[in-house]
Amino acid sequence: MDKHEYAKMEFFYKKDLFYLEKIIKPTTFHNKKKDLLLSIDTFYAEWCPNCHYDVKTLKKVFNLFSDDLVDFNLNMMLSSDKNSINFIKSNNLQIPFKMSNLKKKDEESFLKTTYSKFKNEVKDERKWGFPLHIIDNKEGVKVAVIKGEIIKKEMLEYLNNLIN
Repeated sequence: MDKHEYAKMEFFYKKDLFYLEKIIKPTTFHNKKKDLLLSIDTFYAEWCPNCHYDVKTLKKVFNLFSDDLVDFNLNMMLSSDKNSINFIKSNNLQIPFKMSNLKKKDEESFLKTTYSKFKNEVKDERKWGFPLHIIDNKEGVKVAVIKGEIIKKEMLEYLNNLIN
């Protein structure tokens, strides 16, 4: 078993993150919730062992909060569409998702992506940077970033405080 990369939330001022709005665009337009309080954007790669561990917690969070004013978006990165869809199906994910234009682990191309530039802005020093979660409180001046696997208790407390 590979080692886990549990990571505490870190907070950044939105105004300091040039690439934030470029990577957290909504993945779907069928969301009926007009007054969304926050969005949770997750970035996974199907070949990432930590994403396979983390998806269980993400599913639990989604099941608890998807009926609230939370917009969940899953971004599958650096994998073929087929492998990404297999990851989604095998984990029975109901989270709206989109595929990256970059379909393989190509470091030179990856370094040019908006995602890679955002990773640098938040000082994520992991080579590929998966999993990564961005929790954007729409009315807040800061955004929460998790550079690794979700610490379930921390995430649940944070979301409950924002929603209640």
